[in-house]
Amino acid sequence: MQARSFTAARYFEKGKDSVVVTVNANVIAAGKDKSTVYASATQHVEKVRVKTDRALLGLVPAGSEATKVKQEERTIEDKDFYNKLFVSLEKELSIVRTGR
Repeated sequence: MQARSFTAARYFEKGKDSVVVTVNANVIAAGKDKSTVYASATQHVEKVRVKTDRALLGLVPAGSEATKVKQEERTIEDKDFYNKLFVSLEKELSIVRTGR
């Protein structure tokens, strides 16, 4: 029996900052028409940092540079999140099984 792995990501913007949610799933066949799914999700928060170079007596900006900095990374442990994930997965699987 062969395992299949899937990764999906969703990107959310919050002003200049961003949040990326990544879901990793491993699907293992468990008999005819049955599978076991193991899933985990992480959330990455990235902040935009702007560095401005000053010139002319430190008063006039000469240019700026924006970089994204990973601020936080955590495993999502919210039970409701995973319940919704598996409900959505079951819905998609039923569509695939019935062909509609």
